[in-house]
Amino acid sequence: MGCTLAQAIQPGLPFIMGGVPSILDMSTMVFSYGAPELALAITALTELAHYAEIPLWSTGGCTDSKCLDEQAAIEGAFSVMAAALSGGDLVHDVGYTESAMTGSLFSSV
Repeated sequence: MGCTLAQAIQPGLPFIMGGVPSILDMSTMVFSYGAPELALAITALTELAHYAEIPLWSTGGCTDSKCLDEQAAIEGAFSVMAAALSGGDLVHDVGYTESAMTGSLFSSV
């Protein structure tokens, strides 16, 4: 809808699509950045954007962990791998920890 509105106002306007489809942790009401569904949904969204020939910003390198531990490494690596293999044009949220409530410069390196 945003692309249609932007093109109606000014045809040929550059547009990049984005979105972070994932699940909500119902016990804490927090968006789950470390869920495996996030990588699968981002991959599906990237495929739809490529089909429509629209550039897309994707999510990768984020985790639900509160510290830099094994959970953070696995979740971050899996989301970066999914973003890279699906071919997102811009990877966002790298270094987000604790469900995007904090950021870590060390995990983004």
